[in-house]
Amino acid sequence: MMIPVLFAIFMAPQIAITIPVMMTMISSSRMLVMLVMLLISCCCRDDDVVSARPFYAQRIPNGEQVPSPCEPGRSWPGVGHVASSGGGQLNPFGMDFAKAGMSWPAVCALDSDGDGLTNGQELGDPSCQWTVEKPTQLLPAKGHPGIKDAPGTTIDQSMCPKKMDCAAAEEPETRTLEVRMNAEEKIPDKRTTYIAKFFELPDDQKYHAVYFEPVVDNVISAHHFLFYMCDRPVDVNGGKAFEVYKDLTDEGASSSTSTSDDQQHSATTDGTTGGGGVLADLTGQTMRGASNLLSQLGFRQGAGIVGTLGNVASSGGPAAVDDSVRATESCQRILTGWAIGGDGHCLHPATGHPFGRGVPHSKVGLMILHWDNPEGRVSGETDTTGLRIHYTPKLRQHDQGMMRVGVPMSELSLPPGQPRYLVDDVCPEMCMARLPQIFITGYWLHMHLTGRRIMTRVLRENRVTGRKDEVGRLSDFAFDFARQPFVTLNETITVRGETDTLETVCLFDTTGRTEYTRGGLSAREEMCYTFISYYPAMEGVTKCHSEEWWRCTSWGQVGAAALTAGR
Repeated sequence: MMIPVLFAIFMAPQIAITIPVMMTMISSSRMLVMLVMLLISCCCRDDDVVSARPFYAQRIPNGEQVPSPCEPGRSWPGVGHVASSGGGQLNPFGMDFAKAGMSWPAVCALDSDGDGLTNGQELGDPSCQWTVEKPTQLLPAKGHPGIKDAPGTTIDQSMCPKKMDCAAAEEPETRTLEVRMNAEEKIPDKRTTYIAKFFELPDDQKYHAVYFEPVVDNVISAHHFLFYMCDRPVDVNGGKAFEVYKDLTDEGASSSTSTSDDQQHSATTDGTTGGGGVLADLTGQTMRGASNLLSQLGFRQGAGIVGTLGNVASSGGPAAVDDSVRATESCQRILTGWAIGGDGHCLHPATGHPFGRGVPHSKVGLMILHWDNPEGRVSGETDTTGLRIHYTPKLRQHDQGMMRVGVPMSELSLPPGQPRYLVDDVCPEMCMARLPQIFITGYWLHMHLTGRRIMTRVLRENRVTGRKDEVGRLSDFAFDFARQPFVTLNETITVRGETDTLETVCLFDTTGRTEYTRGGLSAREEMCYTFISYYPAMEGVTKCHSEEWWRCTSWGQVGAAALTAGR
């Protein structure tokens, strides 16, 4: 059913929002979900959504060296939060600090956690002399101000992070492969770095991966990573890492370089953008392998590619750049991913992610890790973040697949000063109709700093009313940049290709921005993606976006032939 919509008015406490809409014919179902999200956003004040603020650590003494009472030798960067990585629920110190307007002098003499030591004693400022404006010489931090950990006290284990309980990891047949970044790799003095590394995978028989466990080393810099499977055997570059993204506006970690609004909207015919990065090798020639990889990340040549391929971090010059980056051409299938605050992905007990002998796109693994280094706080430090892949030769009933839906980065352009700006995208019916019935087992929602809410709905055609009814929802109405876990569903959601569509809606708040926010790979740019795990796995099906209706998938025979057959 199609209806003309002129305007809509929502009333909430002290809030009235008028939404002028162009006089056009739009889907009532799509309008309904957008209005619902606006209503929810109106009823929740922005300060009701607790977000991690990385700069909090700079407003307290030894803020980036707070020891973890749960893991000796490790730090607790989210000092004001229950979660060690930050974000979400506040601990007692976080609540006191927030009430005091983030003023250290106001909380220094308090004993927030009640362990007998003042916050100043725990953070190395017993005399309360330290201020942001005049930081004084400090003693080493000797405790956590939000968790009882004074000498002689028993640590409250309920305050410690819970390790994901995945029974599959304890089964006798389960094996473990650990893949990590190299210890000699140093974090550059710039805001955004994407570092990549190839890994050899077991290939003697078919296996099922059943549990993905992130191993996060430098919790301050590690923003997220994706792990891809590669088709043909490739030279793994001697185990060295190489950089696959270069932001030309990011001249240094503390650089405030920005582009004009015109530049942020421009796109040249060779697939580069006026503001952002360039898809090129060291000689400036476009690289086909890089194009395919960036397409997986959400870019489209000729329509505003803002990611770039840059200099190799440590792989030895132009030849190595060319060989390593071109090798990524066959790395198309997403195995898993992780983002800030995530704690692993335990697969549905009936499914396993296939790799090994006879499985396409699984000869070699490729990890791409995003380092976020605002203000150069971790420049020169190392990071061996990686992944433990728990896998088994005891195959499960179904092969699991992973696909991405949402708004491609090349389509995102968010105006500044907007407290509630909506974008949406639909996996089109003509693509869905070519897919069989699948079952969603879990999902991972991903946005950046201006993201506030995200939802993906399964809509089913009602043959009686002619409308689309919601039959499943993957959502986060209080998105937290610092808490992006993979969610495993208790009950699977059925998606019927011939009657269903997948719709994703994202809500952004750009009130703190003075220029357009484009889609892109850096944390200050934006994303609007839902990564969906499902079974049975479909060869070649890794993404579905409306702007790529002509393609439906990202690679392989399905995308090139099977899905377009008979059109």
